[in-house]
Amino acid sequence: MGVDEAADVEVVNRAFLRVSLALIQRGAGVEQREQLKVCHAAVVAYLEERRRAEVAESVVSGGGAPGAVPSRTGVEDDAVVARGDHAGMARISKVRTTSGADRSRWLEGIGAPVVVLLAIGIRMSPLGFLLQGFHVWIHEFGHATVAWLTGHRALPLPFGWTNIEPEKSLFVYVGVLFLLGVLGVAGWRERKPAAVATAIGLVGLQAYCTWVVPQHEVEKWIAFSGVGGEFYLSAAMMAAFWFHFPEKFRWEICRWLFLFIGAASFSQTFMFWRAVAAGRETIPWGSMVGGEDDASGDMDTLRDDVHWTEHQIVATYNSLGTACLVVLVACYVGAIGVKWADARRASKSN
Repeated sequence: MGVDEAADVEVVNRAFLRVSLALIQRGAGVEQREQLKVCHAAVVAYLEERRRAEVAESVVSGGGAPGAVPSRTGVEDDAVVARGDHAGMARISKVRTTSGADRSRWLEGIGAPVVVLLAIGIRMSPLGFLLQGFHVWIHEFGHATVAWLTGHRALPLPFGWTNIEPEKSLFVYVGVLFLLGVLGVAGWRERKPAAVATAIGLVGLQAYCTWVVPQHEVEKWIAFSGVGGEFYLSAAMMAAFWFHFPEKFRWEICRWLFLFIGAASFSQTFMFWRAVAAGRETIPWGSMVGGEDDASGDMDTLRDDVHWTEHQIVATYNSLGTACLVVLVACYVGAIGVKWADARRASKSN
């Protein structure tokens, strides 16, 4: 990695990121990147043990507690790295990886529900107004995503309005296709099946919605997808927490923020439409910009142009909410189950 013997862990980590990025840019194979990860883990383990050994030695020389001697593990790891024993370095990396996976399993299994409950609690508290802007923007992105997937220009604005061009645009179709291609290629290079599957699925959906779905159906789904987006986009933000995406998206960090915002928005919409079904709330007629008398509001369009009854509107949104909730629970249970199974296999192999 191009570092000298006196380097500390921070320097080694920076060197690892630099070399890793260079390998990705050159299109290096997975085997080379895995070898780099093994070497990085072994070097970091060696440096950490060396630091602990130095601390222990200083304690002993200064009259510290008896028995505070350098770790035998550190000496062994030092010898492994010094003689370039790849099998030994792989064993060291495996131990470190297993320990990291164990911490990750507990962090995600407990931390994710805590973040969800925290988001719901803040939304229901006097501080809930701080999250309202994200909720409105998700609503507008619901309109915009359907417009983009059907080849229309759309600009979602955070104050409750999305400008959608009535004519289809080849530029929009090619632009969305290019972005999905970037996601798919990056996922393929980094062996992230979730990214590849997402890209392939959306490419097929985009082609069908743009070239097959008639315009009157497009207008119906654009009107539906405002509140619909509050359900499925929020749920997607939460479900994506459990999947791995290319490193260039910094998803390992961003996913916690998306989980928090998605949970706040989804819970608000889910609880509101349950209240509508129970008669405690009414259908939100009109629009945020034009008020309750705005006949071009989403619910008004579904009633007057699409000819849905009030019962159909309420039942459809509540069914969508239930389906999203089932998928979220399945993602959580499935992801935790996979992590526990991996941990058991790793412990047995050790």
